[in-house]
Amino acid sequence: MGVGVVPEASVTLRDPAGLTSQVVTNVVGQYRFDGLRAGACELTVTREGYAPVTRTITLAGESRTEDVTLQVAGLSASVEVTGVTSGGLANNLVALTTAGSRRRDG
Repeated sequence: MGVGVVPEASVTLRDPAGLTSQVVTNVVGQYRFDGLRAGACELTVTREGYAPVTRTITLAGESRTEDVTLQVAGLSASVEVTGVTSGGLANNLVALTTAGSRRRDG
């Protein structure tokens, strides 16, 4: 299974007062919120093709890093038989991936 960054994911943070802020991850999958209130916050990360992740984090007065791992939402494949010719089978394979994947060799 490949591991990689997820650019252009939507990251939403709801603070203790119920106010929300939203940012988008950059090309290396990083995000940043500034001027946050201390307390329990709800962090949600979404990206098309991946299952959303929501977690509660507690902020104090210091900066912190919160890494999030997204799981591919699902894959599907189908085989469509289009005809039989002279005892042989003519077919097409149609594979649909609903999310991108990365392969890392080495």
